[in-house]
Amino acid sequence: MKSTLLIVTPLASFGVSIRDGLDPSRFDAFYCSDFSEAVQYVRQNKCPTVLLDTELEDVELSVMDIGFALRQIKPDIQFVLVMRAGQELDTASLSPAATIVKPISLPELSRLLERLAEPVSNNEPMDASMPESKSPARPIDEY
Repeated sequence: MKSTLLIVTPLASFGVSIRDGLDPSRFDAFYCSDFSEAVQYVRQNKCPTVLLDTELEDVELSVMDIGFALRQIKPDIQFVLVMRAGQELDTASLSPAATIVKPISLPELSRLLERLAEPVSNNEPMDASMPESKSPARPIDEY
């Protein structure tokens, strides 16, 4: 069964790279750079996971505002934050499932998204952190 993923980024090339780099038989990925489009997508698709690029802050779109709006629509939505190396942003109240740093590895991102899509047993907490890779296979560079 395909997992639905929303990618919210101000960088179209980054969104396309992730969308096109994920296996289409396992992921139905959609990207946008607009607050209202993200809200509409989650309403229509009940998307379980959203990849939020914190570079949205650079174009005066609040990652926190987008996250809280999406959580109002779907309270159990999971966020994966994508940050630039050295970027500081207080997102603790958003309770992200994982935070990853650019450049990202598509195979590692794919494994993370698959883990997030799995049901969590009550006995074992899920570790959604993405392991750091010294030489990522096919990294997505910063744009």
